[in-house]
Amino acid sequence: MITRKEYLNDSNNLHTDYYSQFVTPEIKKMVLSYFGLERLKNNYGKSLGLKGYINLSKWDALAGGYKTKFCEEKVKTVGDFPSRAGAVCILKTAAQIVVEENKS
Repeated sequence: MITRKEYLNDSNNLHTDYYSQFVTPEIKKMVLSYFGLERLKNNYGKSLGLKGYINLSKWDALAGGYKTKFCEEKVKTVGDFPSRAGAVCILKTAAQIVVEENKS
């Protein structure tokens, strides 16, 4: 597991790896159900959330709707704390994984 301290020391290189350690099959299913595969594929590589693609408010709503509880215990084990911002990063990472797993 990558700790929060390790992530903060090299966040440019560790961002995806750090947040992917919190992605579960349930989270991938949640993202897929909320956005749909085609929408995720159409937005892949476009920063998955910049205005004009999938708006940040959509990610924020999904993260807040689940009250960030879906990853609360796991993030604590690496010295982090649950937050909506962290939950959005986990959701976006899950979306990237879903797209990669469904490339054809």
